[in-house]
Formats: sequence, C-alpha cells, structure tokens
Amino acid sequence: MVIKIIEGEKVYFYEKVTTTMEVAKQLINNNETGIIVAKTQISGRGRYGRKWISSEGGLYLSWVIDKKNKILDIMRISALSIIKTLENFGIKNCKIKLPNDIIIKDKKISGILLEKIGNKLILGIGINLNNEGEKIGEYAISFKDIKKQEIKIESFLVSFIKEFKSIFIHYYINPSIYLKKWSELLTK
Repeated sequence: MVIKIIEGEKVYFYEKVTTTMEVAKQLINNNETGIIVAKTQISGRGRYGRKWISSEGGLYLSWVIDKKNKILDIMRISALSIIKTLENFGIKNCKIKLPNDIIIKDKKISGILLEKIGNKLILGIGINLNNEGEKIGEYAISFKDIKKQEIKIESFLVSFIKEFKSIFIHYYINPSIYLKKWSELLTK
C-alpha cells in the first residue's frame, strides 16, 4: 500500500483488495477518513450485491466522508462530479441513469454505491477507464473504448477529487442550480 495526500485528502493506493468498501470500513473502525483506491477488486459489487467487474484499468475507489449529509445529496454531487471529470478528459454526453449509473451510448461507464455507517458515509465509485471493453461486459463501456487511448488513472482521480470538492461546496450554497443540472442529465 502507498499513501499520498491528493487535494488535501489522504489516499491509500492498493494493488488488489476484496472491495474498496470493505477496506473503507476498516478506516471507519479506526476512526479515520480518506480514500481507498485499488487497481483491482476481487469481489467488486454494485447495488443489491451485484458483481462489478473490477479488472485492472478501471478506477475503483471508496471515500470515507466524515460529514452528516443526506445520501441523496452525495449521490447527486458524485454523479455530477464524475460527469464533469469525464468532460474534462473529452468524454461528452454522459447521462445519469437512476439510481446510480453514469451511461454513455446506452452503456455503463461508471457506477456509484453509498453506505451509511454511523455518522459517516462511504462513497464507492467504479469508473471504466483503461479497461478492455470485452472484459467488462456487453452493457459496459470504457474511456479507452470511446477515446481509443489510455488515460493516467491518477490524473483522473485528482480531477475527480477537485470536481467533487468544488461541486460539494457550491451545491450547498445554491442547490437549485445543481438540482437543475442533475435533472437535465437524467435519462428520459
């Protein structure tokens, strides 16, 4: 494991974990916060325990948030942050498919999972970046599939953290702007 401070957040980088969510729970047990990132997950999961294929090349993270926020607010902020980060790297026209998917071209590029444990939230995110399309399933797509090039995963992570923090602050200052953006991005 390697620990780095990125945008003021303690980030723990692992080669392989069962799930980043499980490692994040260990942080909570130690009364800590931070972001867990893994190259691969053995038992990655989505809603209802559905399997999330976590082959090398994706960004798999769980962020322990030491704030008392509504789960729906964090879900919205996360979705907007992922879409904005994808836009920063040239992926346009992503949509939000309720309750927790980011899609493009009718395929899933990212999923969001939230768990509340005590007064903390664990925000779990999987984003298909450099994954090979055929390895992530027929209803999934990756950054590499779309752009025909690879991306530096850590650069994407840094951009995501910046976007999340910015949107988080502004969301609570003027929620109507962000609720409007979020609703415009919903699939019809």
